[in-house]
Amino acid sequence: MRKDMDYIRKEVERFIRNDVRTAKKNRKNSIRTREQLDAMLRLRHEDPDTFSDDEIEDIKTLISIAGLGGQSNFVNAISASGGKTWKTYIPGKIAFDSEVATLVGKTGIAFATIEDARVLTDTPLDTIDRVDLNKDGNLHQQAQTLASILIQALRDEEMPTAARVGNFYCNLFGDVVEFDARESALPNKPVPYPILTLRRRHKTMMGVRGDLFVMGDNKGNFEVAGLAMEGRATRRLGGAQEVEAYILDKDSGDIVYAPDLGNYGAKLLPNKVPINTRRRGCRVVTFPCVSTTIYDLVDQRYLRTLRELEIYDALTDSAPEKYGMSKPWQQEGVSAAEPIALVYSEPNTRIKIGMAYGQIGKRLLLIKATKSGMKNPTLYTGEGFVVRENGRIRLTPYVVVRDMWWLDENRSRLYKRFGISSDRLDKLHQFANEYLARAETELLQSDYQQALKLARAAWGYESRAYPDVKQTGNDVVNGVMFYLALLMPFAYFMERLVFGFPNIHKQILGSFGIFLLVFFFLSQVHPAFQITTTPVIILIAFVVLALTVIVISIIVRKFEEQLEKIRQEGSKVYKADVGRLSASAAAFSLGISNMRKRKGRTILTCCTLVILTFTVISFTSVRTFMHPNRTSLPQVTPRYTGLLIRDQYWRPLEEPVLTSVLNDMQKTQITLTALERLLARKNEILVKQGQQPINVPEAVAALEQNGFIEQVDEEAIVTVRNVVAPRAWYQSSGTGDQSFVQLTRTPNMADPSPPTHQLTGEALTFAANMLVGMNESEPAVSGINRYLQYGKWFDPADATEWPTEWPYAIVLPKGMAELLKITESDMGKATVSVYGADFTVVGVLGIGFKDLTDNDGEELTPVDYQLMQQQRSRGATGDETLEGELQKYLHLTPDSIAILPYEVVMNQGGTLRSVAVNMEPREDDPQLLGAIDKLDLIMAPLMNRIALDFFVGRDKDTYLYSSIGMTSFSGMGNLFVPILIAALIVLNTMLGAVYERVREISIYSSVGLAPVHIAFLFLAEACVYAIVGAVLGYLMGQAIATTLVHFGWLAGLTLNYSSMSTVVATIIVMIVVLLSTLYPAIKASRMAVPDIERKWKLPEPEGDVWHFNLPFTVLEEEALGLNVFMRDYFEAHADESASDFYTDQVAFSETAEDSYQIGMMVWLAPYDLGVSQSIQFVTSPVGGEEEDLYKITLDVHRESGEIASWKRVNRRFLNLLRKQLLIWRTFSVDIRSEFHERGRTEGTDAATEETSQMDPVRTPAD
Repeated sequence: MRKDMDYIRKEVERFIRNDVRTAKKNRKNSIRTREQLDAMLRLRHEDPDTFSDDEIEDIKTLISIAGLGGQSNFVNAISASGGKTWKTYIPGKIAFDSEVATLVGKTGIAFATIEDARVLTDTPLDTIDRVDLNKDGNLHQQAQTLASILIQALRDEEMPTAARVGNFYCNLFGDVVEFDARESALPNKPVPYPILTLRRRHKTMMGVRGDLFVMGDNKGNFEVAGLAMEGRATRRLGGAQEVEAYILDKDSGDIVYAPDLGNYGAKLLPNKVPINTRRRGCRVVTFPCVSTTIYDLVDQRYLRTLRELEIYDALTDSAPEKYGMSKPWQQEGVSAAEPIALVYSEPNTRIKIGMAYGQIGKRLLLIKATKSGMKNPTLYTGEGFVVRENGRIRLTPYVVVRDMWWLDENRSRLYKRFGISSDRLDKLHQFANEYLARAETELLQSDYQQALKLARAAWGYESRAYPDVKQTGNDVVNGVMFYLALLMPFAYFMERLVFGFPNIHKQILGSFGIFLLVFFFLSQVHPAFQITTTPVIILIAFVVLALTVIVISIIVRKFEEQLEKIRQEGSKVYKADVGRLSASAAAFSLGISNMRKRKGRTILTCCTLVILTFTVISFTSVRTFMHPNRTSLPQVTPRYTGLLIRDQYWRPLEEPVLTSVLNDMQKTQITLTALERLLARKNEILVKQGQQPINVPEAVAALEQNGFIEQVDEEAIVTVRNVVAPRAWYQSSGTGDQSFVQLTRTPNMADPSPPTHQLTGEALTFAANMLVGMNESEPAVSGINRYLQYGKWFDPADATEWPTEWPYAIVLPKGMAELLKITESDMGKATVSVYGADFTVVGVLGIGFKDLTDNDGEELTPVDYQLMQQQRSRGATGDETLEGELQKYLHLTPDSIAILPYEVVMNQGGTLRSVAVNMEPREDDPQLLGAIDKLDLIMAPLMNRIALDFFVGRDKDTYLYSSIGMTSFSGMGNLFVPILIAALIVLNTMLGAVYERVREISIYSSVGLAPVHIAFLFLAEACVYAIVGAVLGYLMGQAIATTLVHFGWLAGLTLNYSSMSTVVATIIVMIVVLLSTLYPAIKASRMAVPDIERKWKLPEPEGDVWHFNLPFTVLEEEALGLNVFMRDYFEAHADESASDFYTDQVAFSETAEDSYQIGMMVWLAPYDLGVSQSIQFVTSPVGGEEEDLYKITLDVHRESGEIASWKRVNRRFLNLLRKQLLIWRTFSVDIRSEFHERGRTEGTDAATEETSQMDPVRTPAD
C-alpha cells in the first residue's frame, strides 16, 4: 500500500512540475511575441527594400495575426524543407508540358495542384460537372493567380532564369518493312500506314499516357520527336527503347502485322534502339500474323507473374522463322500486374509456348501434349497448337496443367519401365491428376470459377513435379558419366592384372579394348542409353572430356619444362623434382604387378568387394519426399489461429498473391477422406490422454444430415470458410526517403464549420508519414476494433450515414485526431482531405494500438525504413537478433499513419505487403472442426504446391512454415555391419601382405625406395580393389535389375540402380577400402626406415660457431664440379633479397690439401629478425683407406641476430642446401663433367693471371 501511495505522490508531483513548466514556457512565448510585434511596428516607416528576410517573415506573421493577409498559394518544392521534396506534394508519377522546354535546354515553368491524386482521372466520374467553375472556386483562383504571375515573370528582364540545362531532345526516325524472300534477300519491302508504339515504364502518369503512339506514312516512314536522351534525361529498361510496329484490320481491329523477332527480324535488325544521339534511325521489321491471347499468367507455386516468354516451332522445337510477342511488363513500384500476353505467329503454323520467371526454370507450357507421347517420351515435347486466326487460349491454367501433366506422365512411365522412380514425384503427379479431374467435372457443369480454382491448384502441384521429372532424367545421365570416368582406370588395372603386356602399344590397345567391351555391356543394361535421344553422344562427350584433360595436362607439363629450362639458363639455379612423382608412379605400377603374383588372394578380395558393392547399391536408395519446414518462433505470441503471408524482408507482394489466397482460403473445400484421417489422428491423441474418442461414422452422418457434405465429382466434400484481410502501404517517396502525406480538415454538409487554426484561421492540417490500407474484414482477423477509443471500423453498410460515399472512409490515431480537433461527436461527420479527396472519419484508435502485433510478432504499422537506415549508419540495429531468429524491423509510430480502405490505397499506387487469414470457426462452419483442425486440413496440401513463407499461429505457438523438398538415404543403417566386415577383410588381407613381404620391403628400401613410396605399393593395391570392385559390382547390379525388370519379377520392389544414390554408395565402398589400407601402408613405411631416426637431427652450436657434417659424400673426380655447382647457386642469390636468403662476398678457393672451400656472408629470411652469418662450405678428403672419397662440412659463424632465431631459420637454409646436393645426384655424367671442366678451366685461367701479374727478375747491367 505504501508503495502505491509513493507512486501516486510521484506522479502528482510530475504532473505539477509539467504544468508549471508549461505555464512558464507560455508566458515566455507571449512576452517574446509582444517584443516581436513592437519590433515589427517600428518598421512601418522604413523602406521595404532594406528589410532582411527575417524581417519580411515577421511582417507576414503580423499580417496573418491581424487577419489582413491570405494563405500562400505556393509551396517550396525547390529546396527540401523539413524533409519535404516536391515528390511529397505530388503523389504518383506526373508529366508536365514544360518537360519539352527543359528537354531542349530552355526554361520551362510548371504549375501543378499539390495534394491532388486526381482520383477521378480515367474513370467514368471524370465529368465537367465535377469541375469547380464558380467565380471564387479553385479553378478561378488558379487562373487569376497564374495570369498575374506570368505577366510579372514575362516582364522580368532576368527571365529566363540563369539556370542552364543540357539539350537532351532526341528524334527517332525510321521505316517499317517486312521480309519477302521473293523480292530481296533482306527485309526492305515497305509496310504502309503502320502504327508505331514506344512502351515506357509508366503506362499512365496521372492522366497522361506514358506509351507513345505515332502513325507512319504510305511508305512506312515515321518520326517520333521529343524523346529524352538515355543516361542524361532518363533511364530506360535495358538502356534501349523498344520500337514496335503494328497494323490493325480496318473492320475487326485485329492485329494483322506485328514486330518480327525472328532471324530476318529483330535478330538481324534490332528493334531495341539506344536513344543516345540527337537523331537516331532504325528499321522495324514486321510480318503478317495472327495473334493468340494468353490469360492468367501467374506461376501457381511462387504466385508471381510470368514475364519471360519463349516461342517454339512445333516441328523443330526451335524458334520459328517469324514470330513476335507482347509480354507482361512490371511497372516500377506497383503491386498491380497484368498477367496477360499476346503471341504473334504466321497463319496456319504450329507453335509451342513456354514461360519462366528468373532462374527457377519453366513454369508454364502450352504444347498440346497427349497420350501419344508414350511411344517415344524422350523425344516427345507435345504436338503444338495450330494457329489459323486471331484467337485466345481460354482457361489457360487448365490447358497448361493438362499439357504439363501428360508430358510428365509419359516420361515418368518411361523411367518406371527401367525401375527408376521418385516418391515425391509420384505424389505430386497424383495430386495434380486428382485436381485436374475435378476441374474437368466442374467445366462440364459450367462452374468456371470453381474449375479455374481447381486448375490453378493442379498447376501448383505439377509445376513442382516438372523439375523433379527433369532432375530424375539428369540423375540417370550424371550417374553413368561417373561410372564412365571409373572405366578408364578400371581398363588400365584390368589390363595390368589380366594381360600385363610389356609393350606400351599393346598396353594401350588392351586397355582400350577392355574399355570398349565394358562400355558396350553398360550400354545394354543402363537406362541412360535408352532415355537419351542420341546414346552415342554420351560416349563421344566422355571421350572428348577425357582427351581434353590429357591434352591439357601434356601442354601444361611441356610449358613448365620450357619455363624451368629458361629459368635455369638465366639464373644458374637448378630446381628439379628429385624423383618423388616418378618414384611414386613406379611404386604404384610395381604394386599392381605384385598383385599378379598372388592371383588367388587378388581374385577372392575382388569378389568380396564386388559382392559388397552390389549389396550396398541394392539396399541403398535416395528417397525424395515433401516436407513443410516448420521453424518455431518462441518469442512470438500469436494474435489468432491462422496464417500471415508476407515477405521476410517486407518487400512488396504482387496482387496474384491476394487473388490466390482469396480463391484458396476464403472458401476451402476439404475431402471427406482427409477429414476422416484428421479425426482418426485426433482419436489417437484423445485415447492417449484418457478421453472419450470421437465416433467418426456418427460425426460424418451428423455433418451429412446438417447439409455440410456435398457430392462433387462423386467425392464427398466439406466446405469451410475463413476471413482474409490484405494490408497495403503507400508512401510518397522511395524506400528510405522521408515520406509525407498531407491530411487537411475540410468542411462538409454534416460539418459545415470545422475548427481552424487559432491564429491564422487556416484549415487544420497534419503530415502523416504513410497510409495503410486495410479492408472491412480486418477486425475479424486481428481484432483491431478493440483498440478503437471511439467510433467504429469502416463498413460499407454504414456508408449511407456518411457525408462521403464508400470507400471514402478513414480511421485516425488518437494523436492525429487531437491535432485535427476531431472528437467523439465528430465520428461519421468530420471529413479530412487526402490528396484531393474527402474521407469520413469513422473511428479513432487509442494509444494501445501500438501494442497490437500480428502473427510475426511485429506491429501493423509500416516499417520505418529511414530510421533503420540511420541506425545501420550508426552501426546499431536496434534489438539484437539472436541466431535462428528473424530480423526485427522498426515500425512507424501509430500517430504517423492513417488507415484507409484497402482498395483506395491500392488505387492510389500503394503496394500489397501482407495477407492475414483467420481460421477461427465461423457460424456457417461445422462445429466438429476447430481452428487448429481447419489449419491442419488447409496447410498440408497448401504447402505442397505454394512456395511462400507463412507465419502460422497455432493455438499459443507460432511457427514459420516454408515448403522444401527433402532428400534422404534409406537403407544405410542396415549396411553398417556388411561394410564393417568388408573393411576388416581388406585390413586383414593387407596386413597379411605386409608381414609376408618383410624381406621384399627391405630390398626396396636398400635400393633407395623411400618409405612413402613403399606405402604406395599397398595403396596401389587398395585403389585397384576399390575401382575393380565398384565397377564390377555396379555392372552386376545393373544386369540383375535389367533382368528382373524384363521378366517382371520385381513385384513392386524398386531397385533404383540409376540414381545418384548408387554413386554415393559406390564412393562409400571405395573410401572404406582406401581407409582400411591406410594402417597397413603406414606399417609398411615404418618397416622401411633403416634407423630409429627418420629425420636428420641437427647438432647444437658452440657459442656463435656451428659445425655441420653434412650426410653427403662425393668422389674425388666430382668434388670440383660439385663446388662449382654450389658456387653458382650461392652467386645466384647475391641480389635476391626477396628469396629465402641472399649472399655477399662469395669466394671459391682450392686449398693445398686438395680441399675446396666456398666462403660468403649470408642473410637469412625473414630479414626483420636481422640474422646474418659467415659460412665456409668445405669439401675435403675423408682420409684413411677411402682416399678417393670426399666429405662435405659446413662451418657457420653468427654475425648478428638472436641465437634462438639464428637456430630456427638455419633449419630452412640447411634444407635448401640438402635439396641442391640431391639435385647434383640426379645430374647425368655429362652435366657433372661440364661443371668439372668449368672448374679446371677457371683454375687454369686464375693461375695464368697470377703468373702474369708477378714482377720480372732484374739482373745487374754489364
